[in-house]
Amino acid sequence: MAIDELNKIDRVMTDKKKTAVYLLLSDHLDWEEEGEHLELLQAKLNAYLDFIENGELIRHRPDLEGLPVTISVAAKYTLSPFATKFYRAAGPIAAEIGVSLELRIGNPEEVTRF
Repeated sequence: MAIDELNKIDRVMTDKKKTAVYLLLSDHLDWEEEGEHLELLQAKLNAYLDFIENGELIRHRPDLEGLPVTISVAAKYTLSPFATKFYRAAGPIAAEIGVSLELRIGNPEEVTRF
């Protein structure tokens, strides 16, 4: 699954102790077609936020109720300057519904939180 599959959540995971939920979003696109990429990214993130806010996550996984949720984007390519601005704007929007947003580019150990 990937960023261009807008009607799917790529993956739902928990940490080892099951104290947090991670909705993984895979972004395999480069930034050459920046406008199209940003539209897909925004649509996919909105779908994730709707999935959480509308209670779908808990309907599908009632065992995760009450746990903090993070949308974790695994990107293949370094962000363009405009994409960085997009993430900086998207982080506070996600936080409004109690969701964290993080980005991993290449090395999964390096995480940027927005």
